[in-house]
Amino acid sequence: MLRARDNASYNDLAFSDEVDFYSRENQLAAVLAPSSRKRNPRLASFTKTYALERHFHDYGRAPSLTTVVEGRGELYQELCRRVWSSDALGLPLPWTKVNDASETSRSVSEGRRAAERSAGRPASRGVTPQLLQLVESGVLADGVELRGRHRERTYAAMIEVGRIRLPSGDSYRLPDDAAAVVSGRKKVSGMKFWLADIGADEWMPLRDVYDTAKRQGRLRSGRRRTATR
Repeated sequence: MLRARDNASYNDLAFSDEVDFYSRENQLAAVLAPSSRKRNPRLASFTKTYALERHFHDYGRAPSLTTVVEGRGELYQELCRRVWSSDALGLPLPWTKVNDASETSRSVSEGRRAAERSAGRPASRGVTPQLLQLVESGVLADGVELRGRHRERTYAAMIEVGRIRLPSGDSYRLPDDAAAVVSGRKKVSGMKFWLADIGADEWMPLRDVYDTAKRQGRLRSGRRRTATR
């Protein structure tokens, strides 16, 4: 993202010391500078037009490296979806069956547009998402099936590498985002929407799974270590 000569000049600086210099670079790099969005109507218009407010932002001066890598990875995915979306290419996706009950969901492209319109605040910096806490603590494992219902339709998903994977192949770090995509709702609590298969043909909302594990002291710390560059 940085010009070679500029990048070389930052070589020995910690992230917290060099981040302010990013403001003079291209927007993809400049947005990492905490001051980049101040009095920047062009950037505000861009993020609003393409519903990228949740992804196009800075991470403070001393963020967790994991937080930055995950957040920027999601930004690049969303940018690719805007550039190569099925609607932009004139190839709308058909409605898709998502479960054995033969109930159908809205097309993935329609669901994505609804999720994009929700464009809320970014996840708390330095805090491990609750779903990932459940997986890292061994409360839920990868491969656990999830399901959610909205307007008499049932939606299927599964946990994969601490994320929610949809039948389309897309995966989401935050349960809210995955729930918004399949249901087409602007605001939805993914922790309440998604029910996890906990065995013996019993399904429990992720919120209840999390709260129960927390009461039992089974969760690891939700704070991430802060790292320099």
